[in-house]
Order: sequence, then structure tokens, then C-alpha cells
Amino acid sequence: MVRPELAAEKCLDLDTDCEIKWVKVAVSKSENILIGSYYREPKSKLQALEELDKSLSKIANSNVYKNMKLFIDGDFNLGDIDWSLGHCVAGARDKNHCEKLINISNNHLLEQVNTLPTRHGRILDLLFTSHSSLILRHTIILSY
Repeated sequence: MVRPELAAEKCLDLDTDCEIKWVKVAVSKSENILIGSYYREPKSKLQALEELDKSLSKIANSNVYKNMKLFIDGDFNLGDIDWSLGHCVAGARDKNHCEKLINISNNHLLEQVNTLPTRHGRILDLLFTSHSSLILRHTIILSY
């Protein structure tokens, strides 16, 4: 879903075996950004995060995408991470998954910027970016 006045194209070459979609959006004649949307099913196997990592590695290793500003959001269903400290909370339910996501974020130099709880006081819907200074504000729209 991209505003009609913005030129956008799907980046099917970045797909991996997880629920992820990427689009390249022209924000000016000389600048494109990369926007991804990801969904991690609750109780999924670690492979879902490994496939996310593969997709991000494709970006890092690509001459086309590697210098673009990157934004990826979605429902990661991992609410036991204290993003202000960058570690799992005590008694984390999916500790291996939480640690894997933290490592992916660190390895790809992405900052998670959503601080607003989305369900049951937990931050499950995340927004990662390579350029956090460009995000002046964000909000959560709950539809249930």
C-alpha cells in the first residue's frame, strides 16, 4: 500500500521462505527507500527468523539495495524483549527467538523504534529502520 503519487515496485528478489514482502519506493528523483512488511506466526520455528535474516542479508549484499534507507515493520509476536536495553526480559517465553531477533537487528544495524504496546501491554508490532532519525513520530492503530 503505497500512495499513488509515489513510484513503487515490488522487490521479489528479496523474498525468502517466510512471510515477508519488500517494496522499493522512489521518494525523489535520486532517492529510493526500501520498505518491508514481516509477519512471524506465534509459536513458529526459529526458521522464520532465519529466513528474515536471509532476506536482510540479500539487501546487504546487493549493489541495488544496500545503500537505501530501510524500514521494516510487522507483527513479530515476540513481546519479551526490552528494546530500551536490547535484551530479553527475565522469564522470556521464546528466549531463543527473542535473542535471534536482537542479533538480527544488531547484525544488520537496525534500530527498533516502536515503544508503544500493541497487545496486552507488550510490544509485538515492531518497526525497524536503518535511519531512526527520520522517524519523528509514530502511532499504533488497534483494530480489535
